[in-house]
Amino acid sequence: MDLRDLMLQLQMAFIDYNQVSKKQDKDVYYIEDLNGIATIYTSSSKLYFEVPHDLPRLMKHLKANAQSNECTMGTLSDLEKLEKRFVAGQSSH
Repeated sequence: MDLRDLMLQLQMAFIDYNQVSKKQDKDVYYIEDLNGIATIYTSSSKLYFEVPHDLPRLMKHLKANAQSNECTMGTLSDLEKLEKRFVAGQSSH
């Protein structure tokens, strides 16, 4: 998966989640290309994740805070699909 596709997939995964978070004045997740690496960072807690390397840590963080946002399960589902694509891509090399 190329960086552009990955960035788009990540942005789509967090659209609904971020809308709810903004209404609740909670962390919003921003996706950025930082030196050729898909990077996710949060608005107030200043957490930082590089994808695909930190994807398991990001998912663990979202699961720990699942009670505060009803869109968490949808976001996690999208991230799990990405994770499967990464694993499938690694095994085909």
